[in-house]
Amino acid sequence: MSKKLILGGLKALKEVVIDNVNGIGAVGNNQNVDYLGLRVLMKPSMFLELADTRDFFARSSSYISDKIEDGEAIGSPFLSVNVDEEGDQPAEVTQHEGRNRMTAILNVEGDDPIEVHIFLSQGMRRRHLTDDKLRDMQRIMISQDGDVVRSFGRNLFEVI
Repeated sequence: MSKKLILGGLKALKEVVIDNVNGIGAVGNNQNVDYLGLRVLMKPSMFLELADTRDFFARSSSYISDKIEDGEAIGSPFLSVNVDEEGDQPAEVTQHEGRNRMTAILNVEGDDPIEVHIFLSQGMRRRHLTDDKLRDMQRIMISQDGDVVRSFGRNLFEVI
């Protein structure tokens, strides 16, 4: 895992600076993640596996790569998931935001974990997520494309 640096209150992993207020792609929910969901460390490759794979603009990720190299901040990419509170179904990714940012990070830094936000759908908040459900999410999730993504001895993400 990359060494975390604190720069003026902002978290940085190598060149990438996370600013969930003014960074590229930041949204209002990023500022309220601890109430709405989870703040996690996730590898860009895992995020891209969980997000849908439809075509997107490589030009945008190239632009963001240049901005990251210039020291500009980004907002944390995020996944929205449905969690089966009562049953045994794996959490399912329903939305994402940040595929271009993650592609840029992969290009600039490699596959080092970075802060990602997981927001809970269907009116759930962090307080509704049991420890057992959280452990299940770390081991298996359904991607936005409907694929089963398993950890196989490693966690899909680590809570920070």
